[in-house]
Formats: sequence, C-alpha cells, structure tokens
Amino acid sequence: MFNSVNMKKLLLFITLAAAMAVASAQPAITGGRVTIGSDQDVQMIVKQPQSTQQVFNTIDIAGMHLVFDRFQVSCLATKQELQGLPSGARITGIALDGKNMGGDTSFNVSVYLQNSTLTRQNVDASGISQHPFPGDEYLVASDADCTLPTDTSRSNMFDLDINPFVYDGNSLLVTLGIAFPENEVLNFALETTLSNTDNALVIRTQDYCINSMFALLPIFMPNADFTFDAKQLPAFRLRYITNDIRGRVLDAQGNTVSGLTLAITDETDNTSHNLGIQADGTFNFVNADPSHLYTVAIAGGDYDFKAEHLAFADDNADIVLDVTLGAEGFEGDINADGAVNGEDLNILINIVLGKDNASNYTGNADLVDDDRIDGSDLNKLINILLGK
Repeated sequence: MFNSVNMKKLLLFITLAAAMAVASAQPAITGGRVTIGSDQDVQMIVKQPQSTQQVFNTIDIAGMHLVFDRFQVSCLATKQELQGLPSGARITGIALDGKNMGGDTSFNVSVYLQNSTLTRQNVDASGISQHPFPGDEYLVASDADCTLPTDTSRSNMFDLDINPFVYDGNSLLVTLGIAFPENEVLNFALETTLSNTDNALVIRTQDYCINSMFALLPIFMPNADFTFDAKQLPAFRLRYITNDIRGRVLDAQGNTVSGLTLAITDETDNTSHNLGIQADGTFNFVNADPSHLYTVAIAGGDYDFKAEHLAFADDNADIVLDVTLGAEGFEGDINADGAVNGEDLNILINIVLGKDNASNYTGNADLVDDDRIDGSDLNKLINILLGK
C-alpha cells in the first residue's frame, strides 16, 4: 500500500533524484549488464634512439672564445614518422633524451608545435633556414627549467607536460627554444633516430644556422664540427590522449565469447563502425567525438546486447564499458548500469509519469512482477535504496 509514510519517502527521493539527474539522455541498456566508467588512457608514441650527436655551445677559434646562449632547434616529423598517432589526437607531453658530456647542467626550453604540410625543411645553399621561427600562437610550453645529470649517464634532457595540441594527421613541426644562463657552457650528446626526411633537423644559434649539410658558416667558424645528418631527428616521446570507447565483453560466467560482432553507431551524425573484439574480450574505438552520443551493439549466438545514448563525461574522458552479456541486472537497477542509486529512482518516476525519455527502461522497472509499473514499484525501489 502506498501510504503517507511512503509518500514522504518518495518526496525525499524525488529531491535526491532531481539533484542527481542529468539533462542529457540517460544510457539505455538491453540484453545484459554494463558498468560504465570514464577514466582516460594517456598513450605514447616513441622513436627509439639509434645514434647520438654531440652538441655544444662554446667554441675557441683564433684566440676567441665564442659562447652562444640560445639555440633554436627545428624538427620536422612527417606522418610516416608519427605512425600510430591518429588525426585529432591531443598531444599533452614531449620528452627528449641525451647525455651530459661535461660542463654545466641547467638550461631552459620553450616548445612550439605546428601542424604542417611540409615534407622537408627548406634551406638555401648556405644552409640558412627559409621558414621563420614560429610566433607565440604556437607556444605550448614556456621557459621550462631543465637539468642534466652531473654524470654521463643517459637521461631525460627534458620531459614536459604541454598545453594540449590537436594533431591534424600531416607533418608536425616541433621547434625548441633552448636557452642557457649567461656564460654557461653546455656539452651534451643528443639521442637521435633516422628520419625519411631531408633536413629533418635544423639548428639555429643566435646568428647562424646549422643544417644537415653545413657547419656554422665557415667564414666565422672554419673548423666547427657541428653538423647533423640529413636524415636525423631527435629520438622523441610524445604523450597524447584521444576520446575512446573501449571495454571488455564477457558472458555471465566471466568467460570470453567467440563469434560476436560489435558495432558502434554515432547517434549524432548517424554513422556506424564495425569493430573487432580481441581474444581477451577487449575492444577499443579510437578518437570518437566527445560532443556526440553513441550506441554500442553486440550480437552473436543467443546474445543481443545494446547500450544506447552513451555520452562522454567531458573532453578529457573515455567511455569504458565492462559488459556482461545476458546477465540480469541487480534488482532495482533500472538503467542496468551495475548500480542501484538515485538515477534509477529518477528514471522509474519518469516511467510512472509516462515520460517518453524513460520508455527504453521499462523492461527492468516492474519490480513487484505484477505486469504493470506504478507506485508499488516505486515503493519497492525506495525500500531497496534504504536497504530494507
């Protein structure tokens, strides 16, 4: 019986449900049970070092002691070198390795990133770069303090978190502004890797440019052994994130299931993608649009699972699904998300009120099993939430 005491309970939980409800469509789950998470994976693309290149900022020539307190290092990585980095990925960190070869150890670095259609860095016959140093609109990290180890062990020259930068799938031009305290002498070996690109690496000092074929302008520095191979890049590590829909599919006994098909549909633009499920039951749809809603459908044998209206929590989230095929939800778990809480009460109230946005959940809503959904089901759910 739905008496005045229970009505007070209902009013209490209506208030709770309203506070917990979200404006967007709730997920609709059929054919199984799912737990939905949002933790985002930070991924990495790595170019392994294959050689080293000594770099220094002081030269003695004809009785003169020349010290450069600033370098500008321009690195062009094409999409072949960035294989595995999807278009639309947001780069969030960059690291380079090197070895201290003696001298001082502290320096500062600023990082500039540009999407580019270049396939080689253009230099003239004298080795002077033909494209300008980037402006501050490309700055993703400014004047970060870095320190080399005092010994000659291989180490991070720097490993920086940067302002997220969206990669567009073409070449990536990375420019480093490296500065040293006044009169400080730096001598290090930069870890490098082979590149497919001519002039993959160009280095400027304050007044001069070094590229793959030329030393510092020989009229000023006749014996400066400060050259880089035409097809070398610094061995780099890029951290990046994408908005993925990923998870694992198991049966009610916790076993993987063969012969399944999985389709992910973008409800916003009505496009669909078939996806493979790995032998361990995992799947991963990379680089979804975090502003869209999605449906995940899994079918095969006796199974027909569907999770509709899946939304990203924010731009820095994934949709992570732990799917149990064919499993009945917990009693009171109206939306079959693996938990019984105020969201289930909010949905059940909307079902009782006949709201269209709750029609997908009616299969789990008849809690008293009387072939109708009414106040008796609300009363039972309230008692479940109260632990009775």
